[in-house]
Amino acid sequence: LAKNLATEAGKRVAGGINARFSFKIRGGNGGEWTAYLNAEDPHLTTGLDPAAECKIECSDETLVSLINQDATPVGLFLRGKLKVSNKALAGRLADLAALI
Repeated sequence: LAKNLATEAGKRVAGGINARFSFKIRGGNGGEWTAYLNAEDPHLTTGLDPAAECKIECSDETLVSLINQDATPVGLFLRGKLKVSNKALAGRLADLAALI
């Protein structure tokens, strides 16, 4: 994803979202990252940005199931496996699927 954000297509998609997302992923393959999605300089950094407009928290297993489309975000949210601070903005992340 990080490499694809720097492409023209990535900048176009990120510019359409125009927000900061912090991800706190639990588990052995987890970590903390912030995605800065904008048209000028879309990029990922390690660590959480407290000013992020949307904060997402889940396990590494849940993240894999989302990426592989084995589960829906709504189902995971309703079962308490996915925490999201701004549901409307989180819905915009589907636009990034083409970049993964």
